[in-house]
Amino acid sequence: MKIDFLEFESMIKDLFDPEFSFDSSLVESWSSMQSLIVVSAIDEHYDVLISHQELKRAKTIHSLHSIVIKKFC
Repeated sequence: MKIDFLEFESMIKDLFDPEFSFDSSLVESWSSMQSLIVVSAIDEHYDVLISHQELKRAKTIHSLHSIVIKKFC
């Protein structure tokens, strides 16, 4: 299974309330609850667990996607 970036990005953005105004593409702007929701969704959709350190290293959805791809393969 290939992890397409646009599909990944859409899955992440769908987790956030569109009424809430912040840049969801910047991982560092997520609250701790939002981070937990994203980590859980990644585990559910891709069977990949992301550590706290890996999430902290990811600054954008693109860099988070790269981490998931590396762990998925």
